[in-house]
Amino acid sequence: MQFGYTTIAVSRCAVPDVAGMRHLYQHECHCQVIAYSMVARGLADSWYITVDGEVAGYGAIWNSHYPGRVSEFYVLPVYRSLVNRLFEAFVRCAGPTELAAQSNVPHMLGLLYEYCREITQENALFQYNHHPGLSLSEADLQRNPHDDNEWFLNMDGVTAAKGGILHHYNPPYSDIYMEVVPEFRRKGVGSYLVQQLASECWHMGRIPCARCNIDNNASRRTLERAGLACCGYHLAGRLLPSLVNPTKE
Repeated sequence: MQFGYTTIAVSRCAVPDVAGMRHLYQHECHCQVIAYSMVARGLADSWYITVDGEVAGYGAIWNSHYPGRVSEFYVLPVYRSLVNRLFEAFVRCAGPTELAAQSNVPHMLGLLYEYCREITQENALFQYNHHPGLSLSEADLQRNPHDDNEWFLNMDGVTAAKGGILHHYNPPYSDIYMEVVPEFRRKGVGSYLVQQLASECWHMGRIPCARCNIDNNASRRTLERAGLACCGYHLAGRLLPSLVNPTKE
């Protein structure tokens, strides 16, 4: 694709080809990137972007779960003046139809609002803020003997909740999840469990994070009581038809 005196090319590539730039991408984000493992797990395809034959950046597009959705787009600093041209060339060559972004990742958020419509918030994102010092009498936290990253919270010998820590995100961030048995809900069990799992994260050398559906107020309150604070939102939108199908402009 020719832009004045600059030739921009976009082509499929293997995961190792973009490994270095992906490290730069997650370093610039300075936060948990919730879909970061998708490329390495083969759930997203990688695309090389070159300018006059020199590597300038890359993009990643989901091939599963959310086919056609851009999950990552990164341009090396020396080519940032061309970021709009590069993104437009990437979309027209690779053919995505949607773009996802986190509100705490500015460069992705800017592309979302410039090139998308029908934007929706899908998840609220949380990161560790403080240790609330919650206590729960009769609570007994036991590690799953078959899974070092999962725990059971027992109350009077009965399992009241289970939760765990997922490590397939960009280091040093990990994701906390939990589920409370219905009859033990609204008793502080979930918040206590998340607090304890956050402590386990720190002892592993990881930064505790979590997320929940944007409409799940109960989960949001549980995470906040456990010492986590909302740090952003995961959003997605449909790419402008004039960009996806330029012949229809």
